[in-house]
Amino acid sequence: MAQLPRVAVLGRGPTAGVTVFALVDSGLDARLFVPAAAPARPVVTGAERPATVTVAPTPAEDYLRERGLADRITRLDGDSGIRPDDTRPVDTGRRPFDLRDSDQQVTRWDVVVVTEDPVEDQAEDQVDRAAGPSIGPPLFGGVFSLDTDGVYRCGRLPGSVDGSVDGSDSADTVRLADAQGRWISEYLRGRYLLPPRSVMLAAAGLPAAGPASWLRSHADRLRASWHGRHRRPGRPAVQGYLRWLGAELRRGRARAAEGGYPIPAPSLITAE
Repeated sequence: MAQLPRVAVLGRGPTAGVTVFALVDSGLDARLFVPAAAPARPVVTGAERPATVTVAPTPAEDYLRERGLADRITRLDGDSGIRPDDTRPVDTGRRPFDLRDSDQQVTRWDVVVVTEDPVEDQAEDQVDRAAGPSIGPPLFGGVFSLDTDGVYRCGRLPGSVDGSVDGSDSADTVRLADAQGRWISEYLRGRYLLPPRSVMLAAAGLPAAGPASWLRSHADRLRASWHGRHRRPGRPAVQGYLRWLGAELRRGRARAAEGGYPIPAPSLITAE
């Protein structure tokens, strides 16, 4: 029987914490990797005492600790971490990702989930490290890359320029991250099957092979419902997106049942 994949989540903001909780709550082995923050400033504790350095916990860490998941956290220091060139899957096939933790020990993970939260104290030269593996458009539903195997994005609203959720409050942002984290879980556990690539391309607003103009029109209507052109006054874009996601999950679960519930990314990690 295929073993479920191990999932590494990268991030420092609340989206990362919500994503890890959703994955663990769905039965997956997931861990938060907190990218290195800007260097902490020395705090003088008294003339007779040496200066000490304090590092405040990130929102992601607070979120998990409040829910009893402190053992699911690893901090990355300034000399370690995850870089795109180190973790991009090779062309010959999928392979595990190598992550170096704060103790300079390498751990192996089958898939990586990248989250994006603005962090005020993050230094400019640390943005790439925090972003993790390269993942860009096209993205199906703002989550699944059509070009990068084993790397997913969570906490991003499809169709927006910067992934923001304008018109929504923090509770909506949490709902978005939770729903997308559970969507990823359903997929990795084999309970949800993605649609054909042509459908995903059309939903991402890109041309698909063959006559798919009706699909592109459908994608336009989806984005309109998410971002307000046909939205009721005061209805956040997140609510429209979650309605679409609920319908897509029902379709994907039916596809998975028809296909025999295949696990799309079984673990490649063997015990040493």
